[in-house]
Amino acid sequence: MRKTWIAVLLLWTAQVPAQTWVSPDCEVTWSPPTEGAPVQGYRVYFEKQSPYELSNFNVGLNTRFACAVANLSTGSWRAWVTAFNIVGESGPSNVVPFELVTSAPGSPVGVSIGEKPNL
Repeated sequence: MRKTWIAVLLLWTAQVPAQTWVSPDCEVTWSPPTEGAPVQGYRVYFEKQSPYELSNFNVGLNTRFACAVANLSTGSWRAWVTAFNIVGESGPSNVVPFELVTSAPGSPVGVSIGEKPNL
């Protein structure tokens, strides 16, 4: 069982794109599916691992969602979108990891200036 878990974890991490840093003013956008039955709406999902949080928002037929509406806390998140109609919900879109930050970084310290040494 442990070998399977490690293999799944390695597969999942290998497919994760580079981390994106965003502010609470971020926006999730997507394109409608190109196949299948007509869409009656979309759900945007947000998942945080520590402490664990999972929320979703029915956004109707909009193909964009303001992160501020979700009132997310700072930290590492993942977002994805599903489409739905009267029959059910689609599988998830690609998963997008991001780091939500709410302040600028601290000031650098220890800055100095001097002559460039001759080599």
